[in-house]
Amino acid sequence: MSYVLFTAIGDTDPVRGQFDGPMLHIVRHYKPSKVYMFLTADMSKREKDTGCYEKAIKFLSPECEIEKIFTDIDNAHSFDEFAIRFDSIINEIHNENPDSQILLNISSATPQIKTSMCLAVISHRHNLI
Repeated sequence: MSYVLFTAIGDTDPVRGQFDGPMLHIVRHYKPSKVYMFLTADMSKREKDTGCYEKAIKFLSPECEIEKIFTDIDNAHSFDEFAIRFDSIINEIHNENPDSQILLNISSATPQIKTSMCLAVISHRHNLI
């Protein structure tokens, strides 16, 4: 089974306290062929400045493809910012990877993002893990 990962990026990514953050733990365990990273404004700035998320993924899985979804979302605590975006992103991921199982990271980012990811897992028309 081939996997692709859709993950929002949070403060515990890529590592925290010398341990894998949630996103990196999923990459290590499932070895997805592609990672779609959803980045709020703060996380976008961090990735553009340091490349730390891509570097961490490539260190574990050099062949993994990475798609960065940069946003200008400053209020990562607003449910309204995510529901419609996540649905369309998941549909796009499915269309680009029809033979892959889509994994969603429900452990990174704000509680609102995590909840939106959980709601997507249980309500989306595609089978998500």
